Parts: sequence; C-alpha cells; structure tokens
Amino acid sequence: MKLNYLLADTHVHLEHEGFAADAADVIARGREAGVRYMVVPVCAAADAARGLELARGHDGAYFAAGLHPNCGLHLDDAEAAGLRDALVRGKEEGLAVAVGECGLDYHYAALPRDEQLALVRWHLELARELELPIILHQRDAEADLRRVLDEEGPPPRGGVLHCFSGDLEYYRWARERGLFVSFTGNITYGGKSRPPAYFGELDLATTMLETDAPYMAPIPRRGKRNEPAYLPLVAEALSARAARPLEDVYAETTLAARRFFDLAPDFGGAVAYRLRNSLYLNVTNRCTNACRFCIRERAPGVGGYDLRLRMEPTAAEIIAAVGDAATYDEVVFCGYGEPTIRWDAVKEVARAAKEAGGIVRLNTNGSANLTQGRDVTPELAGLFDKVSVSVNAADEAAYERLCRPRAGAAAWRAAEKFVTGAKRHVPKVAITAVAAEAVPVEAVERLAKKWGVAFRVRRYAEG
Repeated sequence: MKLNYLLADTHVHLEHEGFAADAADVIARGREAGVRYMVVPVCAAADAARGLELARGHDGAYFAAGLHPNCGLHLDDAEAAGLRDALVRGKEEGLAVAVGECGLDYHYAALPRDEQLALVRWHLELARELELPIILHQRDAEADLRRVLDEEGPPPRGGVLHCFSGDLEYYRWARERGLFVSFTGNITYGGKSRPPAYFGELDLATTMLETDAPYMAPIPRRGKRNEPAYLPLVAEALSARAARPLEDVYAETTLAARRFFDLAPDFGGAVAYRLRNSLYLNVTNRCTNACRFCIRERAPGVGGYDLRLRMEPTAAEIIAAVGDAATYDEVVFCGYGEPTIRWDAVKEVARAAKEAGGIVRLNTNGSANLTQGRDVTPELAGLFDKVSVSVNAADEAAYERLCRPRAGAAAWRAAEKFVTGAKRHVPKVAITAVAAEAVPVEAVERLAKKWGVAFRVRRYAEG
C-alpha cells in the first residue's frame, strides 16, 4: 500500500530575503512534495512581522522568534520587547510555536562568548515565561551549551537541538534531558561513510526533520538554494542511516513535530469508525506485513469510511475520538495497519477505555514482540478482554509466501509466541483467517486447536 503520510519541515527560513520574490511558490512546491507543516524561525525582532505574515497567509505555516548568535545583535530593550511582543501576539493567534532560533556559535563568533551565554539564558527564561519550547543552535560550543542547560534546565515545553551533528555521548545527554534532535540536509553529505553511532539508538519519537532552507541543501541539490520540497531527501537519508523503514521516518517525525510544537492534526482518514455497535480504532497505516490478499490494496477503507491516514494521532487524540467507551459493545484496535507498532499509545488508549468501563479487543498480526524487542504479552493483562491474531497460514513457509512479513522467518515464530503468551494474560484469544482463495482456512482451524485457542474466519471487510 502506498502511504499518504505527510512531513513537517520544522526549521525553514522563509523570511529570508532569498525567498522574498517567490515564498508562496516555494510553500506550494513544498506542499506538493508532501510537506504539511512549516515552522519559520525568525532570527531578529525586525523579521518577526514577516514571520507572522507568512504564518497568517499560509495554512500549515507557523513561526518562532529569537536572536540568532550569528546575527551579531545585542540584546537591547528594543530587540527584547520586539521579540516578546511578536511571540505573545502570534501565540494568541495559534501561530507562534517556539522561542528561537537561538544558541551559541563559536565558529563565527559574531558576538563575544559572554554575550552569547547571556542571550541563551534570556531565551530560556522567555520560553519558560511564554510556555513555549525552544529551538537551539550550537556550533563549536557544545560544552558551554550543555553547561547552561545543565544549570538552567530546559523549559517545561522542552527544546530541540536544531541541525544535530554530535556524537553518541552528546545524543545520550540530550535524551536524558528530554531534548529533541532535528536533522537537515547535512546527513546526506559524506557519501558512504559510516553513520554516527547514535543512529543505532535513535528514538524517532523525539526526532524531527528540517531543511534549514535556504541553507544546507541535501545531495543532489547541494550548492543550490534549499527549500521545503527537498525535505523528502532528508527523510530518505535518515531512513538509510538509521536503518529504519521510510514509512516509520515519515510517521514518527511528523508526530514528534506535532507534539513538540502543538500543531493541529490533519488526519485525512478516520481515526475512529463505527461498525454495528463496535468502535474501531485506526491508529496507524504502517504494517510489518504485506499480505497478498490485504484489502488495503483494493479499497481506501471499509464500511464507507476512508482509513487512509495522512499522519498518526497521539494517544490523547485517540482517546478523545473514543469518547465514552462504555457505550459500545467493544472498542477494537483494527485499522489499516498493525496497531502494535504503536504499542505505548495502544496501551494508553486501552487503559483509558477499560477505566471508562469499555470492553477492549486487539486485532493484530502478532508481531509486537519483534517490533518492541521484548515479550510484551504480560503487558496485555488488565488492558484487553480479547485478542485476535490474524494468521492466515498454517506453517512458516505459507506465512512467508502469503503474508510477506518484513522480518522473514522470524515473524512466524514471533506470532506463535505471541499467541501462546497472550493465552496466559487475556480471557479470550483467537487466531483468524481471511476467507480468500489463497488462504488455507481449514489448515488454520487445525492450527488453532493445536495452539489451544479459538478460531474465526473473517470476510475482507470484517473486523
């Protein structure tokens, strides 16, 4: 299934004079390339009006404001008041989403170090006062930036290390302090050089993407003016360097940006949909399998609902979509993807539904132990009344042929372990087979008896 997921360019200088003649066209090209959100971090009070104008004039555009250390601007009363007033006004309109870009730059040293340090502290205080996150720049000044943040602490809404290019120890320090990291076109540089070690530990839930346009154009656009339309190249580079599926990069970095900047959602497809008196939850379109008979390849949804998501909902948004869980016969995690890919969100929603008196069912392909890197079946206890595992095959070879799991042979063994583990923690467990010509329904029914669980045949559009 071709995903419809959209991206967020969390750092693009559309206020720059290089975009003065064609900013609207640049934004339009970005949207055509799948960039739904653009955050414009103006770097001086004089630019704030332009940033606010851009945000007002273009859906999905937002702005931030700060004093960039390379601008050589001293923190006088006029600059301080101008930045603060722009952010207050913009926040009231829902358009100002962060303080910054600000930070330390000892490479160019446009300001003395003591002034740069004082500026960072002022920005941190402003972020605390206005209850906004902060966008941090750092070049050749890691030790001092870390010292300031260790002393002051990040603001309550958090911070992001823009254009991150540190080492593993720096990344771990950032994670320990709840900081996000953001990657731009520089991760496409260096050819086939070995990726930094932190890519092996990268948490996409706290990772964002940016262009830093008009700067830092990715290969093959390096040396030209950068723009949001090139953000997919950054996503592809991050996917390759972190060895993560591209769909994960799209989905999780956009969700991270929405959480960090508090951006309004644009789901496209339904997050919750009602069939009979059951409520079904569509929490992701990502899947660990590519089943030959999957309805996703044939239709945009079921029951008249379009289930093609442009982005994924937060746990809070899913809970809001459920409403009163007790009014339904059951609340079912069953959308156009494998819900356990988002295991933490699924558990949070299931817990809320159970506390509200709901009956909760999990529909899954049994891959959660693989995607989460541990046996999660004990975590099912108390959260789910029923678990239904879509198996559709009676042995490993048939499973690989029909379901085409990303994990190969390991997927079948993981599904069996999930089913047998779930039996110990959930009152009702079943395996299912789709009533499709290629699916050996009778053989799957015999497998259910062998595994000691119930069996059910499903139609294509049945949950």
